[in-house]
Amino acid sequence: MVYDLLKNRSIKKILTSRGFIFLLRLVVVLFFILVIAAGLWGGPARNIASVLTGVIWLTAISWLVLFFGKVWCLVCPWNTIAEWVRHKGFFVPKSNPPGTRINPFIFSLDLQWPGWLKKTSLPVLFLIGLVLIEYTFGIINNPRMIAYLALLLLVAAIMAAVIFQRKSFCRYVCPIGVISGFYARLAPLALRSKDRKQCERCRSKDCLKGNDRGQGCPVFEYPGGMTTNAHCILCLECLHTCPADNLTLNVRSFGGDISPPEDGSVLRHDRVVTETVPPDEPARAREAFFIILICGLVTFHSFFTGALGLRVTEILTGQTGWSARMIAAGLVLAVVFLGWLVFAILKKLKTFSSATSNYIYAFLPIALFYNLAMTLKYFWLRVDEVIPALLDPFGWNWAFWGTFVTESRDSPSGQVIRAEFWSHELIGAGQIILMTIGTVWALAFVWRAARANRFKKLVLMVLVLLLWYILNIWLVRF
Repeated sequence: MVYDLLKNRSIKKILTSRGFIFLLRLVVVLFFILVIAAGLWGGPARNIASVLTGVIWLTAISWLVLFFGKVWCLVCPWNTIAEWVRHKGFFVPKSNPPGTRINPFIFSLDLQWPGWLKKTSLPVLFLIGLVLIEYTFGIINNPRMIAYLALLLLVAAIMAAVIFQRKSFCRYVCPIGVISGFYARLAPLALRSKDRKQCERCRSKDCLKGNDRGQGCPVFEYPGGMTTNAHCILCLECLHTCPADNLTLNVRSFGGDISPPEDGSVLRHDRVVTETVPPDEPARAREAFFIILICGLVTFHSFFTGALGLRVTEILTGQTGWSARMIAAGLVLAVVFLGWLVFAILKKLKTFSSATSNYIYAFLPIALFYNLAMTLKYFWLRVDEVIPALLDPFGWNWAFWGTFVTESRDSPSGQVIRAEFWSHELIGAGQIILMTIGTVWALAFVWRAARANRFKKLVLMVLVLLLWYILNIWLVRF
């Protein structure tokens, strides 16, 4: 069952209100500025920079993408500030005057993103770099490092905005956008065209090029040929520019973008820029490797933050003399290499085509729900820091509305032990439930994707998914 939210006039009026979208973005930008300020000038303890980033944001973005797709990209502060700089203001500028290539109403060279860079895996390299930085320096608990990284990403986003066309950074570089794009295929919210034939008859293609009512799609998507949530950032500009009002914002069943075709054909998810083309092998290769990498990193996090990971780290530290963080960085690189090796083996065994066409998408619910399980643990172990951080965002021992002290006791060793909001047993049970949901979803997908002549592949995929599930449950409970 599918319901178009835009049929409701009140909802449509709110979603097409530029003032409403601006207010949403402004609130997020203000919190973003607060995080940077607190990170640069606040104290190291109970700082809102680490609390908002590590406790609230990492948890919220995972749940948002499950239900609403890439809605975070709509309010992303890096994207918003870069857009404001490019547009020389808070709202959408006028369209190009006739016969001009560069729009005088924007602050940008407006160059096309290099074609050879489109074929590289910049988001993959960016993601690996961020993970290495986190495990090496522990950024998530270091307010100053959070501020530095946020400013570095902001400079990169602004530079891309003032040099290249539209939101090239979001489309071709940002790892958060790419990861959320994979997960967004599971979301029940989807922007699509009502009638594709109407789009084919349309000659102006205002949704892609822009007009006086709004700009063309900032991430180069053509709604008339869009079959997936992978790139759509739900900016809703096409609602303003489409002259035929030929767009819907559907609420559908979960996993609509990865539902196996009834005829057993290949799932096609790479509708690129303005063209509707069959998926090319390199694009599917990058997609498959990214999914394998995400699953590997999520499982590695379960291992490294558990008792087994601590023991292995202690052993390796004692034998090599390296620090625990150096050991962590080395293990991350080992996981990346292992993911590449698995992918290379699939290609050599000539199972690459089928693995990336249908079965590889079975790992999307696995990756998302296992990630939700990991963030659940981190959230509940630190949720008691949220209110103190809001009352004292810079860690300067402010006392708004009286003194708020987190309940704690001193251990014999002199260390302060915080009172935990939930017990480890309850958190573990919640993690197992989430992992079970992801695994059941993946098994159901594999069952639907299998055909009578693919029984062996069905058995193999079920075995792999169950072993992955058992491994992660063991890591969580160990």
